[in-house]
Amino acid sequence: MQRGAVVELSASLIISAAKTRLDLKLPMASSIILSTAHLHNAQLWIQGEHFRDMGGVRFFPKGYKHDDLPSALRRVVAASRAAVFRIKELY
Repeated sequence: MQRGAVVELSASLIISAAKTRLDLKLPMASSIILSTAHLHNAQLWIQGEHFRDMGGVRFFPKGYKHDDLPSALRRVVAASRAAVFRIKELY
């Protein structure tokens, strides 16, 4: 049922993320996310304010209505919420 891929947090990915962090002055977690998307040529949809004016990123503000999202992204959001719920049940 998984449509995405689990990506290993490798040394090369961390080095790329660290460079991204320094170049763009992003938090490290955001740099890892951005570097991972670039590594896999993935379109990044994100709500973090520091991504608002960044090229190559699809920013949508918090409070964006679920029905306004493209259908493919609505499925991702729904799957993500379900996954977070399952993780919370484990702990």
